[in-house]
Amino acid sequence: MDLTVIKISINILFILSLIMLSVIDWITYEIPPKINILIFFIGILKIITDFPNVKSYVSGFFSISLLLMLIYLITKGRAIGGGDIKLMAASGLFLGFGKVVLAFFLGCLFASVIHPIRMKLNKSDNILALGPYLSAGMLVSLFFGNDIIEWYLHLGS
Repeated sequence: MDLTVIKISINILFILSLIMLSVIDWITYEIPPKINILIFFIGILKIITDFPNVKSYVSGFFSISLLLMLIYLITKGRAIGGGDIKLMAASGLFLGFGKVVLAFFLGCLFASVIHPIRMKLNKSDNILALGPYLSAGMLVSLFFGNDIIEWYLHLGS
């Protein structure tokens, strides 16, 4: 099988996993551990198909998840959920360092803009399912991450 077909298949698995995760988190406010494990193994497959960039993928695994773990410990779990931490770790393994940082930033941006509007329109409480917003950030990063990062790095020049 052609390596390009394998890489596309791996991307499709990642996208489908994010869709499942988003729907479940939206309804239950919980990210199933099995989906995070699936994304972790999809990340391993990504590394196998792109081994020269293994340092970026390993850095991606730790970069955002360690920050979120620190927030989790400081706030005793009131500010971020464990599923979100595991999601960012597993997705970092798939996306790599630069793209996972971008995905996290975009996910937080989407949540901070869309969630207050949803609360106002639905007259709902302030409970936030962050998974769907992080997933949206990951999708944007997957498809346009290199272009966005390149554009950002050249803003000052």
